[in-house]
Amino acid sequence: MTGLDDNILGVKGKIFCAMLSYLIDNNYHYLSSNEK
Repeated sequence: MTGLDDNILGVKGKIFCAMLSYLIDNNYHYLSSNEK
């Protein structure tokens, strides 16, 4: 693997992690707002 490939994978990984935590956050708020 070249350095460029590693860089692209790192960026994709960060975006994926950000989207994942965003979805988990939204689901958590949605579920907790339904509890009330």
